[in-house]
Amino acid sequence: MNGQSRVNNPEHVTTTTESNASKISTTTGTGIKELTISVESFNFHGYKQSFDYILSRFVHTYFMCLCETWVRPSELSLIQNNIDSHEISNVNSYVVFYKSRMSEDDEHSTGRLYGGVAIICKVNDGLSYEIINSRNSQLIAMLIKDLYDKPIHIILCAYMPYFGGSQD
Repeated sequence: MNGQSRVNNPEHVTTTTESNASKISTTTGTGIKELTISVESFNFHGYKQSFDYILSRFVHTYFMCLCETWVRPSELSLIQNNIDSHEISNVNSYVVFYKSRMSEDDEHSTGRLYGGVAIICKVNDGLSYEIINSRNSQLIAMLIKDLYDKPIHIILCAYMPYFGGSQD
């Protein structure tokens, strides 16, 4: 990404902030408006220990891509429920799209949790969001559409684990 910067945050969160926000034009009920959107991406070790920090970042962004959420399949509504019960939901509405990398068999696992990706979107007048289907559990893609269902932007969140060159 062009113009990346690091943000001070808890040790377990890796933050990438895009300083060059995208501008999109969208048709609303009152005409055409230009909207500057920003996306932040976080790779952290578990959503549960980081959700206050993550939600505080919505002052600065429209979309958040999350990697390594460590949310089990039975907990997929956790992120949306946290947002709905947080004070940020008094100002804006949000929608969450997510994939757990864990299988249902992992639900009762006592080992270390792993994986999972999510995109949190601030609801905006004149825009709608739709998931682009992918069988890859480390990838989630979202299509942004205008009022007339015209595709105008794609946001992609991909977890790419470190590869040290070993085939083991």
